[in-house]
Amino acid sequence: MEKAMPGYTIKGFEFSLSEEPVVSPELNQHYRYYGWNHGDALHCRTRAVWDPQMLFMSTKRIDAGVDSGSRNIVYTTVIDYSKKGLAKGKNHLYWRLAGEKDWRKVSLQQAEEAQHLFAEIPFHKQGATVEYYVAAESMSGKKETQPRTAPAGFYHFNIK
Repeated sequence: MEKAMPGYTIKGFEFSLSEEPVVSPELNQHYRYYGWNHGDALHCRTRAVWDPQMLFMSTKRIDAGVDSGSRNIVYTTVIDYSKKGLAKGKNHLYWRLAGEKDWRKVSLQQAEEAQHLFAEIPFHKQGATVEYYVAAESMSGKKETQPRTAPAGFYHFNIK
């Protein structure tokens, strides 16, 4: 599992119906008969758990293959549900060439709307593979990356 999901911590999850504080008789009967099965997923069981301090991110990835003359711009949407605002100087696009250890960083810039940000990867050499991820931080202290497993997991593209 760890190999398929780099950067994630894999944990077991146990469920005991008898320990649930409020369970209707119908639900109790359902789980007594069905319980957890091979079709269950943890996200289905926890989907209604809300984090009011959540920092939501959605990133438009660069195409897998780009022309060396194109601009390598990464667009991301960051919504700070805490409404405390993004931390100044803490929102970046990180990038490196495949095989390199260290990441370079570029500050994310605001687009037309406050939650829309972008940055350009200033590299255009043919034959290179570029790896990248985006990181943001709210004044509430919440931090988020895209992909979520960054820097262990990252996006990449090839320059043709």
